[in-house]
Amino acid sequence: LKGMRQFATLMILGGLLLWLLPKASQGVVDQVRTKPLPAALYGFLAIIIGYAGSLFVMVAILMIGFLFLAMTLVGLGLTVLGAGLSALTLVMVLFTAVVLWGSKLAVAYMIGEWIVNRFVSTTDYRRVLALIVGVVIYVIVWLIPIVGFLAALAATLVGLGAMWLYFRASRSQGVVEAIVED
Repeated sequence: LKGMRQFATLMILGGLLLWLLPKASQGVVDQVRTKPLPAALYGFLAIIIGYAGSLFVMVAILMIGFLFLAMTLVGLGLTVLGAGLSALTLVMVLFTAVVLWGSKLAVAYMIGEWIVNRFVSTTDYRRVLALIVGVVIYVIVWLIPIVGFLAALAATLVGLGAMWLYFRASRSQGVVEAIVED
């Protein structure tokens, strides 16, 4: 049951990514394929900086909000606290979703693409087939007790780092231009 939930979640999110951001999805997969070790390092740094940075930002929002409250600027203090903490929560929910699922999808899709390209000559559904094969393999490995944890950790680090590398590479072209072309 746990594996079926993981499979369904990854398939739904992966399908949405392939549909809505095909160029970005392929760009991230290319980074996984060509730079797995640098991607793993960047992924590790992104997790540390992302969560530690969010704590720092939360403390700053609280301090500023309470400072305004102490100065009897209640409206401004409550606005800073409400809007600041809400925005931080939204950003962290999205970041955590990328860490939990997006990173694994990048690695699973890359593995599926590699297998599909080796065994299937041509099909209109190559990308969907690659997603299915990659997610099935990932979920099977993920279900193995210790190996699954290590595979998930590696996929998280490499996938997240690949996203950062793709973002950095596309930023030189213009991020908006790279996303709009999808």
